[in-house]
Amino acid sequence: EAAGELSKNEVPSDVVTVDDVENLRAIRDKLKAENGDYGTDFIRADGDRFVHGDGSEFIAIGTNYYGFNIWQPSLLGRFSPDDINEDLSIIAGMGLNTVRFAFSSGVSGDEKDPGKVCERDILKIDIFLQLARKHGIRVILVGLDGKTPEKFASADTRVNEGYLTMMENRFSHAAEYFKDDPTIFAWNIYNELTVGSTTPEM
Repeated sequence: EAAGELSKNEVPSDVVTVDDVENLRAIRDKLKAENGDYGTDFIRADGDRFVHGDGSEFIAIGTNYYGFNIWQPSLLGRFSPDDINEDLSIIAGMGLNTVRFAFSSGVSGDEKDPGKVCERDILKIDIFLQLARKHGIRVILVGLDGKTPEKFASADTRVNEGYLTMMENRFSHAAEYFKDDPTIFAWNIYNELTVGSTTPEM
């Protein structure tokens, strides 16, 4: 079935999803062992162009990653490493070298500290990055907002200082976790910032 024929809450019958932390750790560790050391080939800005660690030019040729079987913002909730691996293989085969991975609405904060991303979702993002690295693809990661904690349910989270502080802490946590991974090309801090906001501050 094509993704467009499925509801947002429906999973194709042939998709094998993984949600258990122990299984996710095992998959992540296996991929990291197969991929080897990260190296130091971070993409960086050099004037009006992007370059590799050795100074050679990097030209991003990319696409949004929606997944062929799962509605994009639900990718973490219905996480299928096998499907993602197949998708990224096809994308690399088309000559693309960059994907924008928008997983925002699927992210959950840590139960004890909402200023951190929960381990399960950090592992899923890590697995996505490892699979992208396997296929020579750089990744733009989009958002860590995810499910809004109850205390911010009635707030405009785009301008609420408490919520923004929580998000700053989440990005600091994720940035520390992924700081050695050159697969990350960029962070897209917030997706569609003004959509749904009618407050005077916005």
